[in-house]
Amino acid sequence: MKVNKGISSFCIVLALLFFLSLAAINPIVIESIFGNLHDYYIDNIYQVQIWISALGLVLFCCGILGYKKEIFNFANRKEKIGGLLITIIFVFSSLFYIEFILRIKPEQTTEELYNSSVPYENAMFARTRFPQKQTNVAYPYLTDKTMYKLNQGYHSPSFSYEKPKDEIRIVVMGGSFIFGDQSKLSWEAIENQYNRNWVANCQQKLAKKGYENVRLINAGIPGHTSFDSFGRLYSEIHLFNPDYIIFCHGWNDIEYFSEVKPNNSLYRQMTPEKIKSKNEVTDPLEISQIYLRIKRKFQFEGLGVEGIKHLPQEGLTITPEAVKQFNLTLDLFVHACKLIDAQPILLTQPRLIHENNSSNEREKILYSFQRLNHDKICEAYSIIDSCILNYPSKDSTVISHHFAKPFIGIDSLYVDHLHLNSIGNEIISSSLASYLEKVIPLNN
Repeated sequence: MKVNKGISSFCIVLALLFFLSLAAINPIVIESIFGNLHDYYIDNIYQVQIWISALGLVLFCCGILGYKKEIFNFANRKEKIGGLLITIIFVFSSLFYIEFILRIKPEQTTEELYNSSVPYENAMFARTRFPQKQTNVAYPYLTDKTMYKLNQGYHSPSFSYEKPKDEIRIVVMGGSFIFGDQSKLSWEAIENQYNRNWVANCQQKLAKKGYENVRLINAGIPGHTSFDSFGRLYSEIHLFNPDYIIFCHGWNDIEYFSEVKPNNSLYRQMTPEKIKSKNEVTDPLEISQIYLRIKRKFQFEGLGVEGIKHLPQEGLTITPEAVKQFNLTLDLFVHACKLIDAQPILLTQPRLIHENNSSNEREKILYSFQRLNHDKICEAYSIIDSCILNYPSKDSTVISHHFAKPFIGIDSLYVDHLHLNSIGNEIISSSLASYLEKVIPLNN
């Protein structure tokens, strides 16, 4: 009898504690601490209140039934059973409570990450491509708000395959830097449909100045290198009859700068990566936020927006074959542009990384996407910049520009080593618009 009452009392006390916690778990209290909350979080708080209330009610009913119906009488036979039962009730109730609290601001499941990621397809002439159909990529948790709009396999508004007679068509090629910024946006910015596509913002700036006949096509694909851009130029982009093709690469090419050797060529290194379907990445156990957060903590994320992550390696150097490979790709790209009567414009790549980065800046740099250390990455960038800027000395018809120069190492423009924030989006798009006004005979 004594054990039955002890368990019953424990259930009631635990239930009352859960009910009392509801005073703190409400939008008014949480907003007073963290500021205004988006409706998404407020809805989550109300749901969590219901779940905790239900959990408390179950415990309270068990306690009452223990007193009235003596449902825990079986524990009176051995005192150890009573202690074990109390432990089980406490552990499972606490786990449910923690699970509910974590759902106020949930971690994204792998399936949700998949749904809010840019879709890729395997390709023959480049490692990946975007699907040709119109695709809207929504923000996590806000499926009615669009993060990226893809048309015809490009991060651009739809365009006619046959170029209009009076249109000046500019294709901008590169990796994730060109594709768009990676800003951590406020809910207000998301609600107002902030445009992450800084290349499209550049076109809008030109249009406001009266250059409405200019079309910029954003051909940036995250993870792409110079040789991916050459393959796409050769296999598709020449069919769009561009007047100008902008080349802006760096970070993704540096990934192979320590690897290319006669016995380890790009031909030997590059193999198609299998693009997994949603069903292949879905984990049913991720329904639990506790499980999901533990999994994320110990999981090695081998893939990302830049491509494949690497474990750190010391003592690697830049190989002369890698530099030769980049120069060859650049030559092929330039000559392909000229063969289709398109003017190549070679731009250096803006980035945070430079020789004198502070410790705080270095914490933002995702070294895991490179094999080289900081100093060697800077050296590789210096080599790429020189290849681009010195190109007109061997072919005066090619335009090159140290586009990166004013922006290298400016921490306020970037969310990491390379990708722009909203400030960088505005400044870089304005800078490119001003540059294009000077170098291209735009017709007002």
